[in-house]
Amino acid sequence: MTPLDVRRLNRWRYPGAYARYDLEGIAQEIYQSGAVVACFGPILIGYFCFDEAARVPAGTHLMAYPETDCLDIGLGMAPWLCGRGRGLAFLQRGMAYARDRLHARRFRLTVIAENRRAFSVYQQAGFAIARSFSVVQPEETIQFYVMCTPEPHK
Repeated sequence: MTPLDVRRLNRWRYPGAYARYDLEGIAQEIYQSGAVVACFGPILIGYFCFDEAARVPAGTHLMAYPETDCLDIGLGMAPWLCGRGRGLAFLQRGMAYARDRLHARRFRLTVIAENRRAFSVYQQAGFAIARSFSVVQPEETIQFYVMCTPEPHK
């Protein structure tokens, strides 16, 4: 990821209820986490972050991540690609990258429970709910699911 990618991420705007995923103001944090970007030619189509950078801080505080054999994965796909049936392939590419480069064998991710579109993609990729936690904010309570892939066969 480059500073130019940060500027591009800051401009992404998601429609309706998905506006909570706009990256303005946090794209710099994603960049500093060592995230990698996915591009199609010169077009930025998404990003992946791994390990602690992919966790929800409140979940860490609540000890929602006890597995030691999982690599946390976080991702974001360009708004104009969301809802077009490309999420599973995108996630699988990020997982393949992590297997090759980071030697991951098992994955964990955190998703907002009401994001049914993402939840469905994660289930298709083999993730299952391991636990949930809630974050209480002044304006709302957000429920999260922590999802993991199965343990690899030995």
